[in-house]
Amino acid sequence: MCKKLIVLFLSLCVISSAGAGTVSFDFENGNDHRFDFWSAYLAWPTDDDPTIAGDESITGVGGAVGLPDFGVAWTVGPPNQFDGQAPAIEEGCHVVNGVLEYGPCNDPFGVFDTDPPSYVNSRGQSSYLNTYNLSQWGDDLHSAVNDQIATSPAVLLDEGSVLTVWTQGGGSGTHAPEYDNDPIQLYTDGSSGIAVLSAESDDLYALLAAVHTQGQSTLTEYTLDLSAFAGKCVFIEVVDAFAGAWGWLVVDEIQITNATVLGIFWDFENGNDHGFTLSSLVPATPAPDDPNIAGDESVTGVGGDNGLPNAGHCWTIGTPGDFEGLLPAFAEGCHIEGTPGGVLQYGPCNDPFDTAQDVQVAPFDWVNPRGQSGYLNTYALSMWGDDLHSAENDQIATSPVIMLYGGATLNTWTVGNNTSRHAPELEADPANGYTTNSAGIAVLSADDGSLLASLVTESPGADEGMPIFHTLDLSEFAGQKVIIECVDAFSGGWGWLAFDEIQITNAQELRVVWDFENGNDHGFTLSCTNPATPAADDPAVAGDEALTGGWDPDNPNNLPQAGMVWEIGTPNMNDGLLPGGDPDHARTDANGLLDYAGGTDRFLNHDHGFLNTFSLNYHGDYVHDQENDQIATSPTVMLYEGAMLTAITVAGGADHEPELDPDPNLGYTDGSGGIAVRSAADGTILASMVAQSGNEEEPFTLDLSAFAGQEVYIEVVDAHEGGWGWFAVDSIVITNAQ
Repeated sequence: MCKKLIVLFLSLCVISSAGAGTVSFDFENGNDHRFDFWSAYLAWPTDDDPTIAGDESITGVGGAVGLPDFGVAWTVGPPNQFDGQAPAIEEGCHVVNGVLEYGPCNDPFGVFDTDPPSYVNSRGQSSYLNTYNLSQWGDDLHSAVNDQIATSPAVLLDEGSVLTVWTQGGGSGTHAPEYDNDPIQLYTDGSSGIAVLSAESDDLYALLAAVHTQGQSTLTEYTLDLSAFAGKCVFIEVVDAFAGAWGWLVVDEIQITNATVLGIFWDFENGNDHGFTLSSLVPATPAPDDPNIAGDESVTGVGGDNGLPNAGHCWTIGTPGDFEGLLPAFAEGCHIEGTPGGVLQYGPCNDPFDTAQDVQVAPFDWVNPRGQSGYLNTYALSMWGDDLHSAENDQIATSPVIMLYGGATLNTWTVGNNTSRHAPELEADPANGYTTNSAGIAVLSADDGSLLASLVTESPGADEGMPIFHTLDLSEFAGQKVIIECVDAFSGGWGWLAFDEIQITNAQELRVVWDFENGNDHGFTLSCTNPATPAADDPAVAGDEALTGGWDPDNPNNLPQAGMVWEIGTPNMNDGLLPGGDPDHARTDANGLLDYAGGTDRFLNHDHGFLNTFSLNYHGDYVHDQENDQIATSPTVMLYEGAMLTAITVAGGADHEPELDPDPNLGYTDGSGGIAVRSAADGTILASMVAQSGNEEEPFTLDLSAFAGQEVYIEVVDAHEGGWGWFAVDSIVITNAQ
């Protein structure tokens, strides 16, 4: 077999990697981080048997050709991932009554070292990329010649990059990965660990560096200095080319400092618009939204010349059945026939998504064979799509700006449209949008709006539920900034489009998103002008006393006069803890413990994470002194033409936008609060805004287009202590930035 079945990346990668951070492939919660799992010898695919561990389409178990000599043994999950299922290969003591049951008879992960048993390891994680789980034993799950290889997406390295990996297993491996002289054999027998390969066209797949991993039952850390490859695009390969005792490998996490993962994946799941702007050639006259009608009348309008089909946009993001039970935005088709009041109800009368084949009555399973259910579409508002908009009222969905690298390829999976359409073509007058019957994907220059490439998507119905695959080579536009437009400029039969996913290899979205979810600090440095004298952390008290110093108004080394009060989490993150600041004004229950539900609801989105100075006592006012400025500083960001910052914030009772104090040691002037954009070259404030949103989460915007070509950093500032003396940021998005 050749080194790769498909050439995925042919990179040039010659641009600044400003804004590079730490790449983390942690494999938690089954996240494969879009690694490609493969083996030296492909299995003979068979239908998946849910009673057997793994997916027989890649393991081949039960087929003519399968594990251990053929097929993929990689999985992502905890060691007991397949408990209750038959093993892919039966070996070891973890097979009980014919099914897998991880137990203390052989426990290389130390699960049963504690009471009760715990799959959480010493690093606080429980899921692994591994060649162990299909048998929960690992030895001889695959043969030594059937190399198991897991390949990362392309990664762009910056100055000083270092790779760190935490692994177990690998006891039969004898050396760091090295290529076999016979390309068909891939790696030499006994290769074990991490290989770093070139992802660039002039030396594609050249082995640049490698590290041998052999941790056996100990979770072991290894490092690999990649600083010699600054500016280069690489793949990371995890290699298991060994068998026998300890003949398996697990990876807990791979981290790469000063690096950026390339590749764009817009999947439109869970209503995620990925920053797309949804529009129509003829905007509607906005009307108040009617909750009984599908869609939002502020963008669809209400009939006639001022609304659909002649004006307004009909894009939605979700399943085809999202508006069941509502009146259609435009009545057509069989999905309203026979329903009480003429409301929408998807059914087998017309089933382009092949979801009602086997189930003739609702509810239907919208998950397609790709494992997805959300679509960017012009179908759902009527569950019919034809004539939902006129052919002259082009429907256009515009992506954020992206940077293309050598070998970039766009892949998309779609439903809708038929063979009478053509690839998108611009009208001679740009104000007229696209030519009638344009359908599919347009790639436009972000600099001048010219059409660089386009793709017609002919997909008049899913094939047994599977959206149709299309691809477009963008390699000739390496080094250019582009936008992607999804175009529906047609009507009539099959007069709609639905995009399941758009992927672009060797590309990077020029959009910075800091959402502070799941405790993610996005590389922000959280600080204050007067650091506290560190104290031992008390786990019963909100905050970390090493940073806050604890609460003691009479002590100049503690809060409120010194110490940092920033936290990242949900509004109720400290429920059940003692207040970390100003307990006399804290929101507490009868036992003196923090209880967010016990007071006024300050946050609209309770389940969101916030960067905030509120949570130490659920009150915020006077938790820090006015001279003890609280400052959260972002990583460096490169701005491009048209850069725009949008921040969604809560509270902010500041007197004015952030202003630097004449004395640099004092940070910002008293009463400053909001967001400052500062030059990375000299620290001057280029732009700033004061955010005063009270109990409402409101978006505030800053036009940064005047600073194109400059590197900047963002500071979130709270230098205000009185009423509303706290600040919370739900998210910060910077478009046309990297």
